[in-house]
Amino acid sequence: MSQNMNDTKDNIQTETFVELSQDQYDLAKIELGKIEIKQINESIQVNGILDVPPQNLVSISVTMGGTIQKSDLLQGMKVRKNQPIALIKNIEFMTLQQDYLDVKNKVEFLKTDFEREKTLMENNINSIKNYQQALADYQSSRAKLQTLSKKLKLLNINTNNLTPENITEIITIYSPINGFVTDVNFNIGSYVNPQDVLFKIVDTEHIHAELNVFEKDVSKLKKGMKVRFSLSNNPNEERFATVFLVNHKIETDRTVRVHAHLDKEDHKLIPGMYLTAFIDTQTKNQIAVLDNSIVSYGGKDYIFLANVKIQKVGKTVYLFKSIEVKKGNSQNGFTAVETYEKVSLDKNNLVINGSFDLISKVFNNED
Repeated sequence: MSQNMNDTKDNIQTETFVELSQDQYDLAKIELGKIEIKQINESIQVNGILDVPPQNLVSISVTMGGTIQKSDLLQGMKVRKNQPIALIKNIEFMTLQQDYLDVKNKVEFLKTDFEREKTLMENNINSIKNYQQALADYQSSRAKLQTLSKKLKLLNINTNNLTPENITEIITIYSPINGFVTDVNFNIGSYVNPQDVLFKIVDTEHIHAELNVFEKDVSKLKKGMKVRFSLSNNPNEERFATVFLVNHKIETDRTVRVHAHLDKEDHKLIPGMYLTAFIDTQTKNQIAVLDNSIVSYGGKDYIFLANVKIQKVGKTVYLFKSIEVKKGNSQNGFTAVETYEKVSLDKNNLVINGSFDLISKVFNNED
C-alpha cells in the first residue's frame, strides 16, 4: 500500500541517493523499520504565562498609618497564614482603644438607665418621652461601640481582652494566607499611610496557565482539552495542564484568554513565567515515523528509505533514498509527517537508526 500526503505540485524533493559500503553500513549501525499510521493529536501552538487566582495574590496594607517598628521579612521568604510579619506604632491606636473603653462603660450605664425607664413606663410612673430618650441614647452608644470594635478588629486588637492596663500603641500585622513574599516596600522606621502596600504575598498552591489563543482558533477549544507546555527558562521539560475555562472576551491583540489548570502542582513555579504551549484539539490517523528517523539539514527535514542492496565490483553496496518531509505533531515517540512523494506503508525500509550518518554523507558528497 502506498500513501502520498501532497500532490505533485508540492513535490520539491529532488531524488537523492546515498551509497554505503558494507563497512560504512556496519559503522552507521543502520536499523530499518516501517512508516506507520498512528493516532496523533492535532494541536494549536500558543504562548502564555503562569498566573495565580486573584485570591491567591494578596497586597497587605494598614487601615491607619504608623511607623514600622519591626519586620524580618525578605523577598522570597515563605510565610504561614496568621504568622506575625510586622509591628506598627502610632499613639492614635491608644486613643482608639481608650474611646472604645469609654463607650463600653457608657453603654453599660445607659443600658441600666434604659431598663429602669422601661420599668417605670410600664408601671405608669414615668412618661413615654423619658423612656424613648433613654432607648435612643442606649442604641446610639451601642452603635458607636460596634463601630469602634470593628475598627480595632481591623487593627488586630482583640476587644474581648482589652482593659485600661493593656492599652498599646503598637499593633501586629499578620499574614492572611500561606505563601511567599514577593514585595517588601518599606524600611524600619519609615512611616506608612493606609494606601501604602507594605507587602505582597503569593500563594502558589493553585498556580495555573493563562494562554493567549488567536480568535480564529477559539472555536476549536472546549473545556477538558489537554495542554502540553514548556517554560522559556527550561524548554526541554514538558509539563501538562487541562483547559478549564475559555473566556468570551477578545483582547485588543485579537486573542482570547484560556485558563488551564496544571495536572501536577509544582511549588518551584513562579507566577509571571513565560511559556509555550500546545493545546491538543483532536486525534486522527496520520502517517508517522519514529522521532529519531527524522534528520534536519539546511532548515529542511528528511527521512531515508533503504532502496536496494547490490553487488558492485565484487563488493556489497547499500543504496538509500532521501525524502523531504514536513513535520507535524509528536506523540509517544512518533512524529506525524507529510511526504512530498509516495511512500510504502508495507515495506520494512525506513531507516530508524543511522539517518544522521546518511544525511552527513549526502551533503558531504555534494560539497
